[in-house]
Amino acid sequence: MIRRIILAFPIMIFVLIRQIYVNLFGVNKDILSALLVASLTGLSVLAFSKRLRAQRSDLLLVDAITLAQFFLAAIVIVGYMGASLIHTAEVASSLYYYCLAPFLIYSGYFLCRFRKTTLQAALIAAGLAYLVTFWAALYQVLEVNFWLFQSDWLLERNFLGIGRATGMYGTQIDYGCLSFMTFCVAYYINIRRHNWFAKLIALTAVLGAISSMSRVWMAGILGVFVIDFIFRQSWKHRVAIALAIAVLTLVLHPIASELGITSIVASEDEDTQTSNYNRIEYFSQLQQWLLHDYPLVGTGPGTQNGPDTEGQKFVGDFLWLGYMVDFGALTGVVLVLLRIVLLIYLAARSYRSHVNPSLRWVTSALCISFIFASIVDSAYAHPVTISVFYIIAGVFLYCDQPNGPARSDSRESSRALSRPSMACHDPI
Repeated sequence: MIRRIILAFPIMIFVLIRQIYVNLFGVNKDILSALLVASLTGLSVLAFSKRLRAQRSDLLLVDAITLAQFFLAAIVIVGYMGASLIHTAEVASSLYYYCLAPFLIYSGYFLCRFRKTTLQAALIAAGLAYLVTFWAALYQVLEVNFWLFQSDWLLERNFLGIGRATGMYGTQIDYGCLSFMTFCVAYYINIRRHNWFAKLIALTAVLGAISSMSRVWMAGILGVFVIDFIFRQSWKHRVAIALAIAVLTLVLHPIASELGITSIVASEDEDTQTSNYNRIEYFSQLQQWLLHDYPLVGTGPGTQNGPDTEGQKFVGDFLWLGYMVDFGALTGVVLVLLRIVLLIYLAARSYRSHVNPSLRWVTSALCISFIFASIVDSAYAHPVTISVFYIIAGVFLYCDQPNGPARSDSRESSRALSRPSMACHDPI
């Protein structure tokens, strides 16, 4: 197990914080990012190829949505590329995000082939990599100038002058989303297994979200507590959680006030009020942008939700609006509806599922957060974030089969049954 963790740890660091390799070895970050996207693309193609060999009639809706997104987005992207309206970086970003990343929803088909100890080692390595991001975030907040954590991203500050941490993962909102996702996985692993390492990661993720000072993700973590409180069957657990929340509120409120977090949540500081105003402006411009400026032809796939190499981005938040401005309202609204339908389907299916609660609730929480957070920010436009989401959803869908591996074709079934150590059940 330890050897597997040691081997997986550098990979997880590469996925979450490639800047460390830039600082260590002086390599070009763009090359590393291209390598990451190429690797994720390979995984998505592998996942889809495995799906084609399996018989799962219960996933036909997922198949239809995934393929509809692929063909619609690909045709439009190729058209914009042929008209020279978008550049190489935007083409690569949009092809992965809109066309290839959704195929990771079939990731359960290849992850099941790894031994359970290997998957557990990967989860532990991912937790350790997150601890490194928090280490970087802590140095950012404390303004410790450490060469390993140097980054070219501009560090924003709240009205008290305290830095909003990025953890070297992306923007402050991106890091808040990463912390939320990490918290969800660790929190529900702990519910199932009462694991001390999961407790540590969950607590660190809460602090990571606070260090990002992103309101939506602090609210998301609170929402997980509330949902867990509501749906727990044991009154003993409900009382324990209620007491824990009360104690945390009493302990953390003075700290939150000192750090200016309560002012941010209440929108009392100037920066937060400006952020709110910008989001209101998006809504006020909806009719102009979608009906008059970009009804059929948008700014180009990847220009609003991509790398912004040409400085064309003016939709900084509101992911769904970015889709529609990217592709033009007519095509964009179809892509938005396809993704929202998929999210609602996944959330409803996971809620009704008899799969282990640790995986079921992770999927539900991430689907709900994806729907609502995409109205106020663009955290789920991050290529790693969207990939992790699809992988978790993919593991859930693979596991959520009433008859186990027998629902697959005979060849897949015989392989699964001949390897009892394989993770054909909930790997979390």
